Amino acid sequence: MRLNFISSLLTILILSACATSPIQYKVSKVVNGKSHLAPIRFPFGITQEKLDENKYRITAKLNEVDTPKKAHHMAMYHAAVLAQELGFNAIQIKNQINAAWCQSLKSVRTLNAIDATGGPTKRLIVTLLNSDKANKQKRIFLAEPTKLKSKSIIDEVIDKAELEKISAERHEYCFNKANKKNNKARAWKQNIINERKTR
Repeated sequence: MRLNFISSLLTILILSACATSPIQYKVSKVVNGKSHLAPIRFPFGITQEKLDENKYRITAKLNEVDTPKKAHHMAMYHAAVLAQELGFNAIQIKNQINAAWCQSLKSVRTLNAIDATGGPTKRLIVTLLNSDKANKQKRIFLAEPTKLKSKSIIDEVIDKAELEKISAERHEYCFNKANKKNNKARAWKQNIINERKTR
């Protein structure tokens, strides 16, 4: 019992300490091949996976005081930087996924969420190439203008009140998601119990 209490207390401290300030651009993980980790297991910042020759999957994982817009532009910025580093002047977006990660601390007895946190995630699959011009239909973006535009957005300073609002919205989203999942699990468990009683 005491071990559960200590474990719960540590989790609360970790959750509350995670997101005091926005995540800055940094490359946290580089994988030569496809990673088999779930996005929630990715580190904060950029994860770069080489899928094929000139084809990469780039994931920007941010915390609860960051926005989906910032996650998008951080991934785009990294794609543009990567293209230039490898001698290309453009990127083509093959696929993109807007997502969110959540983790929650649950009561051992009721399974209800006690606390929850999470943040936005953006995942791009890009092909690096050379192009004379951008083409929105083909989702081709020139590296230099993309880099400049995205850098200005990821460097925007958000005031404290807005950070608190973003954090509260993320907390509510993850908290509701955790309890909805628990309600489904309880209903499923109750159905099994009811079926056994009727046999």
